[in-house]
Amino acid sequence: MEVEHQKRIQEVKQSYEVEHRKQSEYIDKILRYFPYVEKLMPMIKYLSEKMGFNDNLIKALCTFKEIPVKGKLYSTMFNQSFSADSAVCSLKEDKEGRFDLKIDGVSHHSWFRRKKDEFMEALGLPTSRRQNRGLKL
Repeated sequence: MEVEHQKRIQEVKQSYEVEHRKQSEYIDKILRYFPYVEKLMPMIKYLSEKMGFNDNLIKALCTFKEIPVKGKLYSTMFNQSFSADSAVCSLKEDKEGRFDLKIDGVSHHSWFRRKKDEFMEALGLPTSRRQNRGLKL
């Protein structure tokens, strides 16, 4: 009985090693033929976890085309959602080789700052643009 048990353990171990080797070879090919995939992973994680984008939208953005979006976009920077009626999103690689989400042609950080300023102006409150104008060095 013990011999059969040890034999089964060896079979499972060998099967695992074969499968692991196949997966490693597959990943190596992906990285060789699509080197940008590894650099895209942090952005994909950000879009999914922080901005709440669904898989279909993320897949569309990963084609590097401009994708129209409607609805609300969430900013972790301001902990607030902003209306994105007919906004256009895309992924662009920067000079350092990192990918950035562009909304209406500008970095998502700049887009959210602009939206926050518009929101503050609508409430009659000071905006970051007004505050920056008054600073002189």
